[in-house]
Amino acid sequence: MIDSLSNFINIKCGVQRYTKSLSTLFQPIYSAEYMEIFGYEALTKVDDNSNIMVADLFALALESREILFLDMYCRHIALKNASLNGFKDRHYLFLNICPEVLLDPRHKPQVTDLLASRYGISKEHIILEITEESAVRDYKTFLKAIDYYRTNGYKIAIDDFGVGFGGPKMLSEVKPEIVKIDKYFVSTAINNKISRSFIKLIVELCNETNILTLAEGIENQDELELMIRLRVDLLQGYFLGRPASKFRE
Repeated sequence: MIDSLSNFINIKCGVQRYTKSLSTLFQPIYSAEYMEIFGYEALTKVDDNSNIMVADLFALALESREILFLDMYCRHIALKNASLNGFKDRHYLFLNICPEVLLDPRHKPQVTDLLASRYGISKEHIILEITEESAVRDYKTFLKAIDYYRTNGYKIAIDDFGVGFGGPKMLSEVKPEIVKIDKYFVSTAINNKISRSFIKLIVELCNETNILTLAEGIENQDELELMIRLRVDLLQGYFLGRPASKFRE
């Protein structure tokens, strides 16, 4: 059954010519309480010699309606590279997934199960990040896919929270384990009272509902100290650690 994965993962669309240029970097995520590594976000990288950016590649895949296959290919190489680099189950592995993928009738969530099994990574240590930037027009199908992943051990995070279309509705419907506060609010919180108040509100709401909060895009000491004072649970950004091909110990 695992051998049949290749038929699903191999990309046969307009973005196929770029796939050999793709690799994975891993950015550390820290616990604010202990300043220890909580997990790593897997980030797809296009080799420097390529003439396209990652965001443009995904835009092309969306336009050609092949986002499912590109997303799955990126998930495949992320799990493969994590395994090759000795990912330890004492941490969590964050994998990005586009909402459009969950709405695609060709979406087969079991493929992720097979990939996790192939590469020896526990599903209980995989966190699927779903971006809030895209509008979800079919919540019934969307939540059915979410329910499959959660029932089978995965955890769910909402990415880029605060800048997209979903907002409170997605938070209410998905009930994620983690909310990632968009870097815009983190970067402006020091001088912008509304951004700071927004973070406080999200932290308070998530604390009441047993959801962890994560501050994205921390780039200096002042931002780090403010996020800790605001009682954000998890921290991520260049100031704490840049994406790298190897895991930190």
